[in-house]
Amino acid sequence: MLDTNTENHIETSSIKIYNIIDGIPIEVNNPRHYYSKGFFISDEKIDGKFILQLSLNTTNSIRHGTFETTTLLKLSSNDTDTLTCQFHKTTNSLICKKVVYNGSAVWEWNSDRIITIKK
Repeated sequence: MLDTNTENHIETSSIKIYNIIDGIPIEVNNPRHYYSKGFFISDEKIDGKFILQLSLNTTNSIRHGTFETTTLLKLSSNDTDTLTCQFHKTTNSLICKKVVYNGSAVWEWNSDRIITIKK
């Protein structure tokens, strides 16, 4: 999917990340951040795969407690995936507890931090 040497690979330039804020998709564009578009793709394969690292939407105004956010991963003009993340916030921490990808739970807080997506 991310290997430029394979047919029908995803063009990095076509990937866009949107955070849903108050029901409105806002494209991630932080020119001062290292991953200004909200994602990073490894230059080399790790365990035989290229890795897409995604910055999750943590925008929420609550001070303490559990909340959910939604991030859209637009891989091309006709392929958009939805990540819903459950966070727990305290005075000193923000912990991702669960990730749901296109309606299916794919990660819980006590498991490996890498999920595999097959297209």
